[in-house]
Amino acid sequence: MRVKRSTGRRKRAGRKRSECSQVRCRFSSATPPGYTSEPVSPRGGRPRPYNRRRVMRVVIAGSGRVGREVAQVLSALGDDVSLLDESEESFELLGRAFDGTLHVGVTYDVDALRTAGIEEADVFLALTPSDNANLMAVQLAERVFGV
Repeated sequence: MRVKRSTGRRKRAGRKRSECSQVRCRFSSATPPGYTSEPVSPRGGRPRPYNRRRVMRVVIAGSGRVGREVAQVLSALGDDVSLLDESEESFELLGRAFDGTLHVGVTYDVDALRTAGIEEADVFLALTPSDNANLMAVQLAERVFGV
């Protein structure tokens, strides 16, 4: 009969090596058996219908660096984007790929927001450099127009 000697090492904490091969690394391109690589809806088990995306009507107040970038991305995705800013010069920095409407006016003015189409908008984004102007524009959009 053989006696097992203690080597002085403790048992490793965590999973065994055989269990580690069952876990999928988020950076791995391999899909373990029993899993699908399709995106799954959180409510059900069916894949999300990415190709049936609804077109959003978006009004963006402020065409600074962030406002221009968001407007270009949403326009490229096919959304109806309306961009409102106080100066026409900021619109010159938009690329030719932008397929939206441009409006000049104060971002927290009721008439300027109406001409930008806020009454039909699904989303309103206030992205000016001024926190006070953003706050006033958002409160106006919420309380007056319900956006």
